[in-house]
Amino acid sequence: MLSHMKVFVVLDDVGNAAQLEYLCEELDDLGPNSRLIITARDRHTLRGRVDVIYEVTKWKFEESLRLFSIGAFKQNHPKDSYNLLSQRAVAYAGGVPLALKVLGDT
Repeated sequence: MLSHMKVFVVLDDVGNAAQLEYLCEELDDLGPNSRLIITARDRHTLRGRVDVIYEVTKWKFEESLRLFSIGAFKQNHPKDSYNLLSQRAVAYAGGVPLALKVLGDT
């Protein structure tokens, strides 16, 4: 059905090679200029199965805290009463910018 269509498909947080094979089985005949984006925590899951692997650049703690604070408090640093909680949220995000933005905007 998708073989003649231009599509954009995202497979998020693929956990292992078997899961990837199962999900991609139905997507073998994507149309020309289609794009398939796959995210995985372990790059070994993708090795040998994809054309290009992009590594997420993790931010340092200070940069991470600033991004989180801008989303959460609309300022460059956490409010005093939320300092410890903010530090824990930033540590949980592990320096991943998208995770920091999502946690800060919630």
